[in-house]
Amino acid sequence: MAHSVSFSAVVAGTVESFDQAAYKASLASAIGVSAEDVELTVSAASVRIEAVIHASSTELKDSIVSVLESLEADPAAASALLGVTIESIDPVVSVLATVSPPPQPSSSSSMAASPLPPPSTGEASDAPCFARGTRGCRAVAPFADAAGAFLDCFGQPAARAGAAPVAELVRLEALGAGDHVLTVGTEGELAFTRVLINQHRTVDLVSSVLTLKHSEGSLTLTPDHVLSVDGAWKPARLARPGSRLYNGATVQSVSATSSGIVNPLTTAGTLLTNGVLSSTYPEWIAPHMLNSKLYPLPLSACNLLTYLFPLMAQAFYDESLEPIFGGGRRAYLEAVPSALVTPTIMAMDLAITLSFVAATSLGSLLIATVLAAAVGLAARKVNQLGY
Repeated sequence: MAHSVSFSAVVAGTVESFDQAAYKASLASAIGVSAEDVELTVSAASVRIEAVIHASSTELKDSIVSVLESLEADPAAASALLGVTIESIDPVVSVLATVSPPPQPSSSSSMAASPLPPPSTGEASDAPCFARGTRGCRAVAPFADAAGAFLDCFGQPAARAGAAPVAELVRLEALGAGDHVLTVGTEGELAFTRVLINQHRTVDLVSSVLTLKHSEGSLTLTPDHVLSVDGAWKPARLARPGSRLYNGATVQSVSATSSGIVNPLTTAGTLLTNGVLSSTYPEWIAPHMLNSKLYPLPLSACNLLTYLFPLMAQAFYDESLEPIFGGGRRAYLEAVPSALVTPTIMAMDLAITLSFVAATSLGSLLIATVLAAAVGLAARKVNQLGY
């Protein structure tokens, strides 16, 4: 089975002067693969290089990841080895190249049928999210085919030879309202879901996180963030060595650290991150959201606003709501009784919608429309009275 390993770094210099061939040759030599197995994407940063290395076996992939992680830990050594001045290196990402993903957790093993154990008081986090640098698969073409997108982001390049790309693997912090990202539908099919809002993308929030290192790579997220583990929705804190993730990979180790965080909310409540199926919710609200059939997912007033006005909605969240929802106020929401969760969501949905209308040009447009209608009605009344 083929694998892909992503290695991204920022080096000194300019895109125009950067020697891609030399860098590719040095990187290929360092990790023991052919230069033909290395694909580079270069952009301004100083010079940002994203390298995707294709490995034909798990053993080769593990060797590549080991070398790249040593370079990540020692940028000076990486600079000397690669012949460039490394300014920063992103966490190494490994993904499994498979085009037949297993089904989503079944309803028989859903969180509604099997309530989660109570949260661990020693691992509380005020910001349940993914670590920055985590990758998702974003559509770049309208009406993109989900299977083709999976191949573009996680599959074998040969399978898409000659076809225009329909998706790209991006850092989650690059996502915004209105973007479409890859997930898995309720029947196990690959599907796209729309980003409603991306939380924390413009602020530097740091949280305690767990890194689940598994047989096909790693995923870092907060302890209470829910993902598919052993065929059921569970918080990351319950993952153990030997646990099976969505993509069939086996968890090898779980380690605690801290990281900057980000969290794109989607209409499906899920997305594929680093090739692993995850929810976009913490355990206290995940049972309600992941079992929603109509309201609040996929339909709500706020969801409609993000569909009609994605850029305005994301800007409104970043400027007005991030200071509220990005702080340590989750305890107030967790205290809401289960029977009142839906009414509470409805009240917040209405309040946020009205605040959005009042704070944006939609408010002025609405006022102008109401005034114009009032003037029109008054004029019609005057005409009827013969004045």
